[in-house]
Amino acid sequence: MTHCRITAVPTAPGRNHGFTLVELLVVIAIIATLIGLLLPAIQSARESARRVQCLSRTRQVALALLAYHEARNRFPEGMTDAVNDISTGYRICWMHHLLPFIEEEPLYKQLKPQMDALIPNSFGMQSVDGRNTVVGELVCPSNPGGARTNTPAGDGVGSQGFFGNYVLCAGSRAYGTKAESLNMDGLFYSRSRTRLKDVRDGMTHTLMVGELIVVPRDAGDTAACAYWGAMDYRGSYYNAMHGGSLFTTLNPPNSTVPDYLWEACANYPAHAAQPKTPCGGCTDNSRNNVGGRSMHLGGLNVALGDGSARFLLEQIDPQVWQALGTRDGGEFLGEL
Repeated sequence: MTHCRITAVPTAPGRNHGFTLVELLVVIAIIATLIGLLLPAIQSARESARRVQCLSRTRQVALALLAYHEARNRFPEGMTDAVNDISTGYRICWMHHLLPFIEEEPLYKQLKPQMDALIPNSFGMQSVDGRNTVVGELVCPSNPGGARTNTPAGDGVGSQGFFGNYVLCAGSRAYGTKAESLNMDGLFYSRSRTRLKDVRDGMTHTLMVGELIVVPRDAGDTAACAYWGAMDYRGSYYNAMHGGSLFTTLNPPNSTVPDYLWEACANYPAHAAQPKTPCGGCTDNSRNNVGGRSMHLGGLNVALGDGSARFLLEQIDPQVWQALGTRDGGEFLGEL
């Protein structure tokens, strides 16, 4: 019988099979470089997914508006009050009427008796039960801080309620005075009762839904105007009297031109951290206007009167953008 013998090969004197410090640092540097290269791609992919989800929600609001028209033979009013008209002060807007059409029937049933019982100048929807209920389909996934509710004391009677990112198009010009806000050239404005037959520009060329950015409320913000001061009402559904539940195409998407809201958001400190939300505040009521804004890179999501939704670039021709805001302007737009 032959026996095999295995002999270990001796290693060289001083040989160390571990990594040297230099080798370890090189590996770490390579990994860090790869992460640095991949991170922007991952972030871009996530934002792309959020933008698509936002587009879907924009479309759903548009389809709900068309369903409302089918059921009522008209669209819901943009808001119950004339802009700045504290003599009524109901503060109701389209969102409350649309709830049954976006699968929020329980919330609608909770609000409806209180909506019917409101009296003028009573702070209206600011004091109703359920005002802080978040309607997820009205929140853009890219909005900083997510949904906004429960604003601090000092902003009127109680909480301002739920703020959302989806707003309806009032037209192509500023809200202006109380009387002007009752006669805008878009689909949804103060006490509007528009029907499909009123849209002579064609539903495929008329905006219904757009986005805005809801600015997080900082409890340290202080009053800057005579009324409730630094409160930013953009996206406010339960205090719609200021016009924050609507937008216009007066200025291009994500414009650097400040928005103007009646006695609201002048010198609002949170804007310093979010340069995409400039606001001129309360110094000139004739300029009341909220523009379309979003956190999506390069543009914003909108929905047209035919229920279609698309992403429009910030570089859109300003005249085309303004024409999209009108229902009966007679403009020729061609393909968007």
